[in-house]
Amino acid sequence: MIQRETNETPLVSVLMPVYNGEAYLREAIDSIIHQTYTTFELLLINDGSTDSSEIIALSYSDIRIKYIKNESNIGLIKTLNKGIGLAKGKYIARMDADDISSIERLSTQVSILESRNIDVISSSVTKISSIGAYIGIGDCLECNNELTRFMLMFGNPINHPAVTVRTSIMHKFKYRESYDAIHVEDYDLWSRMAADPLIQFAITAIPLLCYRRTGENITERHLENLLKSSAIIARQMQLNQLGHAASDNLNNAIILRGFDRSVSLDVPNAISEFIQIFNSNSATLPGNWKRNLRKWVEFRSVQAIFQIHASRVTKLKVAIKFPIMTTKVLTRLAFIRIKYNTVFNRK
Repeated sequence: MIQRETNETPLVSVLMPVYNGEAYLREAIDSIIHQTYTTFELLLINDGSTDSSEIIALSYSDIRIKYIKNESNIGLIKTLNKGIGLAKGKYIARMDADDISSIERLSTQVSILESRNIDVISSSVTKISSIGAYIGIGDCLECNNELTRFMLMFGNPINHPAVTVRTSIMHKFKYRESYDAIHVEDYDLWSRMAADPLIQFAITAIPLLCYRRTGENITERHLENLLKSSAIIARQMQLNQLGHAASDNLNNAIILRGFDRSVSLDVPNAISEFIQIFNSNSATLPGNWKRNLRKWVEFRSVQAIFQIHASRVTKLKVAIKFPIMTTKVLTRLAFIRIKYNTVFNRK
């Protein structure tokens, strides 16, 4: 490990694994070292790259960068756990070597973690192409602990490369180094954390990271298998929290995005069931949160329709059944695109 000494104890350890990431690594590193929040260390772990990733990493003289080189390629999960063991910060912020953090990312997340009783904070993300062009937006509404836990039963609302977590909790849970956790190591981690009622989750609607879609991302290359593994985790969480699993139709629409061709895809009924499940589990929430969470669930349900492998006829049926919410979704997505151009200074 090449480590440049500094007398300042970092509050945040930014954990960035890299494997043959020369194409976008410099942009990713720059987005961290130019943060408005400066009390951090960047754990840059080279997992056996064979390209010029090491040359790029060593070209920086910033004392906050800690460069670690694995002797061989050990894989993402083991590399992440290695980084957790090396982290000196009170918090660990995840970052991928092909993404871009907003300049305000760490200051925003640290402020939330320090001022509220939050253990895991993530954010909305902006999706960009290989050349940095805007192509879409991830989940984009505010999400408190109750809603995050509800949504975890129906997929993973926590954007992994945009998350910051208390280091003590990461030491306790870590990533599972087992075959069934491959490609869903983050969802598996959140599901295990959610079993502890004391852990508090939150997601901010502010887009704090540009998530790059290159066609080579693990999510894109293994999407169908990733979604199938996610469905297994989701169903187990449903059993644990609801006492029963949701219908195959709902899980096919919301989680599998229509990949399960053996199940008929009835999206309007899936949304209706989704909302009914929410209503039956919202009785203990304060009145304002009931209203706000219902709007979020409706919004997320309709938003999901524009992401799944559904026909135009199916999407038209949803638009007819939920006209107001569909209009809000499309308007919100347009607004986020404008916001993205402002936050990330894109033309």
